[in-house]
Order: sequence, then C-alpha cells, then structure tokens
Amino acid sequence: MGGGASYVGEREATSENDLTLPQYTIANGVVYYRTGGVKAAVNFKNIYNQRYILAGNTAQQLIPGRPFEVIASLQMKF
Repeated sequence: MGGGASYVGEREATSENDLTLPQYTIANGVVYYRTGGVKAAVNFKNIYNQRYILAGNTAQQLIPGRPFEVIASLQMKF
C-alpha cells in the first residue's frame, strides 16, 4: 500500500498576471500485490474528487483537473 498528496499553490495563468488560479491539493493511493514475477496494482487518483483548475490562458479558457479515477494494472516479468 502507498499514498501521497500533491499540493499546487496559487499561480498566475497569463503573462500579464491578470488571472490567478487557486491552490489545490490532490490525494492519491495505491494497493498492490507481488508474487514471483507478477505484480497487480490498483491506483486511486484524486481520492476526494477535488475540483480544481489545472491550467488556463484566460477566464474563458480554463482546463479542469481530472476527477476521481481508478486504474488497474498487471505486470509480468519473464
């Protein structure tokens, strides 16, 4: 098991500094199992489904961050 958080502070979205994007914190986690040459994992991203703005050029062109998502993976070594 593992987890972590990512914090991004307030930042200016334009070179004219006329648009400030708010801060946000995203929590992520992972559960995995290894045996022999096989690893199975389930990743949880944005666990609390935090709404945030990832980037933007103007107030009309804002890029939202990704919502809560679950990603499963299986790795095999030969």
